[in-house]
Amino acid sequence: MNVNVYVPRDLQNLAEIFGEEHRLYIVGGYVRNAFLGACDTDIDIASDLSPDDVKSLVTPYGYKVVAKSLKMGTVLITGDDNTFEHTTFRLESYNTNKHQPDDVFLTDDIREDAKRRDFTVNTLYYDILNKKVVDFYNGVIDIKNKKLKAVETADYVFSVDGLRILRMVRLVSELGFGIDTDTYNSVTKHLTNLAGISGERKYVELVKILNSGSKYSFSPTNGCEIGLSLLNELNAWGSIISLGDIVVPQECFTDNIYKLFVNLYGKFKYMPIEDFVIAVFGKKALNRSKNEQKFLKNLLFVYYILKDKAWYNFVKIYPYLSDIFDLLQSIDNVMYQRLSNMYSEAIKRKTPLSLKDVRLKPKDLDKLYVSKNKYAIYLKRAWRLVIRQPKFNKRRLLIKYIKRKDAKC
Repeated sequence: MNVNVYVPRDLQNLAEIFGEEHRLYIVGGYVRNAFLGACDTDIDIASDLSPDDVKSLVTPYGYKVVAKSLKMGTVLITGDDNTFEHTTFRLESYNTNKHQPDDVFLTDDIREDAKRRDFTVNTLYYDILNKKVVDFYNGVIDIKNKKLKAVETADYVFSVDGLRILRMVRLVSELGFGIDTDTYNSVTKHLTNLAGISGERKYVELVKILNSGSKYSFSPTNGCEIGLSLLNELNAWGSIISLGDIVVPQECFTDNIYKLFVNLYGKFKYMPIEDFVIAVFGKKALNRSKNEQKFLKNLLFVYYILKDKAWYNFVKIYPYLSDIFDLLQSIDNVMYQRLSNMYSEAIKRKTPLSLKDVRLKPKDLDKLYVSKNKYAIYLKRAWRLVIRQPKFNKRRLLIKYIKRKDAKC
């Protein structure tokens, strides 16, 4: 396969500074995507030079070098128009499955650097100075065949880093590729390694899977469906969220993670919202901030109160809307419009949206000889009445209502 790899001018200049002795390579997704007809991703570069040597070499030419992860041998190089992430060729050693290697060793051997990578289509190096592709694992053939295949042995690739399982699903969704048989079979043996990955990292990959259909110009438009179907097929959800070995029904598929879980919650008829949110976003699952957990909780409450389409239910959810309303339009514009209409209807009906809008006051209850410890009970009774019948929100009528011996909640 022929390939046309676009190289920005300041990167070409960098390659000339590095020279033949320390050849500078573009590596990974940028080269892979060039074979697919688009160079529409960040450019990662690599060479045999250490971070300190890179800085010493290029700063005299006006490039700025900032450390990103010295342990990983990674620095950011900024020229006039672009910033490139440079990583020194390295070897990695894993003793535990936690995504990050336990030990990193910088090397001058490009083959060793290729060996540590995940899939063959990501092991392509483009020699900028000589304008040629270096391919140690037949990655070009796998791109031609639209096949995702693990580097070296698949069992090793997934045994040292369980997150690569989600990366595989994401790449299949973004690229529209199939999966090599040995690679697929290995995933099914190493799913438990995915459970040991931090919730934050799993969340990031899951969101990318949901949005995979719009990742690249050549991405399949049904990338989200491809990814979620594959997670079902692999029986992977039990290692992603704490809801057991579930299957996400196709009618729940969506490219928004909040709406995905709103839809999914409908399948757990008797599970309290609090328990569901903890199972999805708690520390043992996708591990989101307290504000994000609150957002999902309030969103679920709003959706399932509104299953009963009675307009007065708007009052029940009104206190929760301030936390979700701003983001709701991007998540579900239909629900956003519905709530906007319900708000307008409530205002038109002069519906009291909070307890303070009820015309009955504590001093009125004093005159009725209601004890102070029962104020809240009677005020809420009055509120429930005028929510349904706003015309009764008059002081005289509410006092009459409270006087009735049979006034009930």
